[in-house]
Amino acid sequence: MGILFGINWLSMGQAWGQSIPRIKTGVMYPQVRQELLSRGWILLPNASLLESPTLTPLERYLINQQGYSELYGCEISGVDLCAFRFQNRRGEILEISTVHLSVTPDGTILSWTRRKLQK
Repeated sequence: MGILFGINWLSMGQAWGQSIPRIKTGVMYPQVRQELLSRGWILLPNASLLESPTLTPLERYLINQQGYSELYGCEISGVDLCAFRFQNRRGEILEISTVHLSVTPDGTILSWTRRKLQK
């Protein structure tokens, strides 16, 4: 599975009708997640991943132990890279990419991108 990685260097102030916190590379994912939820963004679960019998150990940890139903998927390419998705009231998507190391199993922000929901 390919994970979309993009960096949005623009200000992350008022974003398409819902406020996005300033997202910085290297910040812990749980901190950004909580801030997004407090601003009204909703989790966008990946039903096929949640029901998959072939989860990686990291995916199992993030979904089952951390409760991150918004996990879109992870790839291992020297380090563990994962993507998480949120949606605002207008249907626009915020995808956050994280890097997971043994000392930061919950992940740190690597990049993010905003896009409109495909119909």
